[in-house]
Amino acid sequence: MGYTANVQDGLSFPDNIIEPNVEKVRELAADLYLARVEIGDLVKGKHPYFGLRELDDKAANAIISPQGEAKGDGVRVDGDTNPFDRVDDQSGEDVSDGPKATVCL
Repeated sequence: MGYTANVQDGLSFPDNIIEPNVEKVRELAADLYLARVEIGDLVKGKHPYFGLRELDDKAANAIISPQGEAKGDGVRVDGDTNPFDRVDDQSGEDVSDGPKATVCL
């Protein structure tokens, strides 16, 4: 890491470098600290990742079907009515008889 050399049996300090590369040591120390904190949070189940997963599940369950039931998969089945079925196009004609589409969120 800036002041070691690879040798056959592991790492050693090279003879021609007197001082460590302070910037690389600083970066490594910060990365190691953050990794330790993240791993600790993952092990304890307190990592923000778990909160994001929970929010994702709640958002998927908040999607309401035309029958008023929560749909966890976020997919509307072909043929179901939705608020856009009765929207007129710019010509003023009713387009509710047009083809239905599956909407994935």
